[in-house]
Amino acid sequence: MPVKVKMSTLRTYIDALLDYSKYPEITSHYNSLRMVREIIIKEQYSGGTQTKVSSFFTPIWPQSAPSQTSASQPGTSG
Repeated sequence: MPVKVKMSTLRTYIDALLDYSKYPEITSHYNSLRMVREIIIKEQYSGGTQTKVSSFFTPIWPQSAPSQTSASQPGTSG
């Protein structure tokens, strides 16, 4: 079973390879590496949107029905 690697790690490695593109061995694969890098970036950003911190920590209270206790108790006035 292959080891699972983070996309950000792969992107860092490919960026490093592209930085050393002065070598003829890497230059011949430059376009392929750019294509792989582009795919990784698309994968990173297609995972969904990140929630905002302010909305993440906002308490969400379920809407409750009006309390029936006051209507069901007999009135003391009178």
